[in-house]
Amino acid sequence: MDNAERRDKGMLYRTDEQLMKQQAKARRLTQKLNTMDRSDFKGI
Repeated sequence: MDNAERRDKGMLYRTDEQLMKQQAKARRLTQKLNTMDRSDFKGI
């Protein structure tokens, strides 16, 4: 079982390079969502 599977199951895990990339992508998408115009339905 890899760290992503452990994280998804709510188990203890260590953040590795793969998870850091996923977290960075999630932060970028969250930032974009939080700053976009609410009427822009094609923004994402």
